Amino acid sequence: MRREREPAPDADETIRSQLNADSVETVATIASEGLEKWAKSGNDPTILRGAELTWKTPGGGTETGFVGAVADR
Repeated sequence: MRREREPAPDADETIRSQLNADSVETVATIASEGLEKWAKSGNDPTILRGAELTWKTPGGGTETGFVGAVADR
């Protein structure tokens, strides 16, 4: 019997599943690591630091903040 391949998840689903799998990961860690990788790839970190980030809280609500401020927490 041949098993069919499941379609590859899109980027949002992959990121979401990684975040759900590791409950220790915080939005500050994600923002900080994102800034580090952004800068290492040759991009200007001030551009990303000024980007607005929105995330879901454990209580089901949402919060919004700038990447730079969140990363500096």
